[in-house]
Amino acid sequence: MNPSNHKDIAAIKAITRKQLRGLGASNYHAVKVTEFLDPIGRQGHAYLYAIKEVIISIRSYRERPRLKPGTYTRLETVLDTLIDLLGNVLHAPFPAPLTH
Repeated sequence: MNPSNHKDIAAIKAITRKQLRGLGASNYHAVKVTEFLDPIGRQGHAYLYAIKEVIISIRSYRERPRLKPGTYTRLETVLDTLIDLLGNVLHAPFPAPLTH
């Protein structure tokens, strides 16, 4: 695997706040969900956050007692999309050496 392919795989596992907004989160919720996460890199001027950490953060944010039903539904949609994105990363298994 050459380094450029490795970079593409790493990009799939990360997301920016702007991309979260594109998935349906409001600007406020994109900031709140990533507020306490450590960025794993940068893409231009935007920070990249690990999708796994964002998923965990959204799940904990949804447990707030005063969360409005519309916000819960919107975050649920974002969460489903992120889980699908993370699940679409396929790792190609290399065949085991043949033994005779």
